[in-house]
Amino acid sequence: MQDNHVAWLAGTERTTIVESLNALHGYTQCIGIVPVWRKHIAKEKGFHPFNSRKRGCRNEAFARFAQTFKTVRYGLVYSILHDGFPENPGSSKSTDAQMFDTKVAIVLRNDLKNWQLLNVTAFLMSGIVAQHPDIIGEPYIDRDKNIYNPLSRQPAIVLTADQDTIAKVHRRALERGVTTSLYVEEMFSTGHDAANREVFGQFSPDDAKVVGIALRAEKRVADKIIKGAKMHP
Repeated sequence: MQDNHVAWLAGTERTTIVESLNALHGYTQCIGIVPVWRKHIAKEKGFHPFNSRKRGCRNEAFARFAQTFKTVRYGLVYSILHDGFPENPGSSKSTDAQMFDTKVAIVLRNDLKNWQLLNVTAFLMSGIVAQHPDIIGEPYIDRDKNIYNPLSRQPAIVLTADQDTIAKVHRRALERGVTTSLYVEEMFSTGHDAANREVFGQFSPDDAKVVGIALRAEKRVADKIIKGAKMHP
């Protein structure tokens, strides 16, 4: 923290300053900064208990859980506030183990090359994540406390189908109002997103050469849409 002087320049009764930090635990929405007075120099740097109620914190939500990080040189610098963090952020005991009432399915055309299969799968899954950001879980943390990107909480099935079957899957999704991620053959020849969308817009469901489609829908609806597709080998 470069602006460590903020802590002792601001009064503790002021409103909590909330920052979008990708810090310690990797929880960007539950980390904040509280202005505090420097009281003494710590013997050892690290996190220490912080009684925010005694120090005049008026925000009861932030007052519930707090730690302060002290450095030998600057004393009391900032407070990491967290509400509801798991004891071990790397191992979630949330509802991940529960069965999902939705299904994520990716259907790929059965004549694609290996690099095309991988490329299309990555693009299609990114669309599902964009449509359903709640599908993303918590950050991964290894034994040495290195933080890695969170991944999808929900598994996806990868299927294969011929051109006619994929066209039917596409049509069924449209008829049921299910928004999908779609990749057409002509997008293999483009080099960036704007070009992809331009060539995509030149086709309709009647003539599009779909090479991949992905969806997330209620299980029974998803099963009806992807009927005819087979598990990818």
